[in-house]
Amino acid sequence: MNYLKSFARPIFDSKIGIFLRNFIGYKSIGFIFPRSVENYSCSDLFIWRTDNGYETVFRFSDIPSIYYKIKNSIVLFIFYDEHGVEIKKYEIIMNSSICELKIDKKFLNMKSDLGSFVIFHLIDNEINEEIKITNRCYVGYKKNNSILSFMHGNIEAQYIDLKSENLQIRNDVAKIQFRTSKYHIQKNMSDYDYSELIFTNPCASDVWIIVNGEKENLKPNSILIVRSEKTDIVRIESNMSMPRPIIFSYKGNYFDCHHG
Repeated sequence: MNYLKSFARPIFDSKIGIFLRNFIGYKSIGFIFPRSVENYSCSDLFIWRTDNGYETVFRFSDIPSIYYKIKNSIVLFIFYDEHGVEIKKYEIIMNSSICELKIDKKFLNMKSDLGSFVIFHLIDNEINEEIKITNRCYVGYKKNNSILSFMHGNIEAQYIDLKSENLQIRNDVAKIQFRTSKYHIQKNMSDYDYSELIFTNPCASDVWIIVNGEKENLKPNSILIVRSEKTDIVRIESNMSMPRPIIFSYKGNYFDCHHG
């Protein structure tokens, strides 16, 4: 029996195997790294916003130094607009255990807007040690000089193969489901003036999302913002495995942000 399992497991977890599992709904899987990738740096798809008086601050750790004793690694940021179009690349040489990046209109050189971004830790690909890095660090938001409200990453999205000679960004971690995923927000929205539900698409292809009966399509790396007013229950359906939004809730001059 163990021999049969060891024989079947690579097929079960192969690209075609995952496709068939997700298609028929048998032990479907939402996130997985290819078996062929031994060393990688993976990032969540974070949200930045500079609209309506917002400013974004991202705090991240020197993971290669802390866990692998690798000094002076490089951090690569890639920023996308709300439609998933790349608008900027930015690199930082790590010389501190914790760094902070302020994302405002001046930094992005554009008008008020919102979008997504990813972060990768780049190291020497000749290092023999097995290295697996997933960055789920903290992103904070403040509005009109308020205090920062922080949350950690939401959904694994993209990765790079640290052993590859060419820097190729892959976004095949998150998988499409062929059976509808249903998600209910565990929060009473009626206690607030209104709330904003912000969705990202971490998948390699277009996805669809239904929020309380209203359907929208999202391109890869793009942003969908849905305004919800005085609703006690929010019902979400999607062909993504975990259509979990970031929620911004408002009451007078107060706001808070958190995972759905």
